[in-house]
Order: sequence, then structure tokens, then C-alpha cells
Amino acid sequence: MTTSALNYAAFFTLYVICFAYLFRSNSGIVALGTLTVVHSACTLFIGNEMSDMLVKSIPNQPIILLAMLAIILTVGMNLAALIIILLMVTKLQKKYNDKLGTPFNLPRDEEKRFGDYKTYLLVTFIMSCILLYLIKVKSDVFNVNISESIFPVLIIAAISFTIIGLSITQVVIASELAKLKDRSII
Repeated sequence: MTTSALNYAAFFTLYVICFAYLFRSNSGIVALGTLTVVHSACTLFIGNEMSDMLVKSIPNQPIILLAMLAIILTVGMNLAALIIILLMVTKLQKKYNDKLGTPFNLPRDEEKRFGDYKTYLLVTFIMSCILLYLIKVKSDVFNVNISESIFPVLIIAAISFTIIGLSITQVVIASELAKLKDRSII
């Protein structure tokens, strides 16, 4: 097993642990903070991996470049949304700790949005892992031109556009939830 594969395995394990705790009611803020740190480190690692893929001797077809761009945009937008959410939750926790205790509950509509955010984050993570697997491990099948085989191109394009769309949705939800820090939730 290569060092890169070990790094992927380590990050995957850390993400699974963070997601397991993120969906528990009493460990949300700690899991969110830990997930933000793990995602920050993983963003740097993935950026390095993508730059290595760009300079390798085998030329990448346009569909692989699209996938790489989608992954980089996705991890960047996810990191921004995570930071926004973490700042909002931390500020609300500090603001209402004496009155509501720990953990505090968001208003019903915002709690649903936060649940949607966590679900989209998990789905994006799973789809990004699949996309990374396809372009790194199965590159001999998926690094093709559209004229050679359309099916692999369609799979990569569909996953790429889906993770970008989900990431944009996460940033929108995070920006809506960020407004909570300036208003009363009691």
C-alpha cells in the first residue's frame, strides 16, 4: 500500500468518525469542529494530489480535468460552509449557554435546514469519494475521450455536476443559518 493510499484511508476513517458524531445530538459542536479541522487538512492533501495528477506523464482527458475541478471546487466550498456553520454554532452556544444550557436547540425551521446541511455534506462526501476512486484507481477506464466511450464520460460528468450543485446548496444553507447569530432564538 502506498503512502497516498494510507493517507486516503486515514482521512476516510477520520471522516467516518466525525460524521458518526455529527449526527448525535450531544456532540454536534465538537464533531463540527473536528470535522472542520479534518476537512481543512484533507483539502490541502487533495489539492496536492490533484496537482500531482496534472503533471503526471499520462495526459488527462477533458472529463478527468472536469472531475478534478469539481473535486477542488467541492472541497473548497464545503470548507467555507463548514467554517460558516462552525462560527454560527459557536457564537450561538456562547450567547445562549447560560440561558439554554448545552446543547441548545435551534428553532424548528433552522433545525431542519441544519439537518439538510448535514445530510448534503454526507452525500457530497460519499460522491466525492466515489469520484476520487474512479479518477485515481480506475483511471484506465475513465480517462477516455468522449469519442472512445460515452458511458464513463457521462458517469464522471454526472457525479461532478452533482457534487458541485450539492456544495453550492451547502454554502447557501450555511449563509442562511449564519443569520441566526444576529437574532434571538429564544
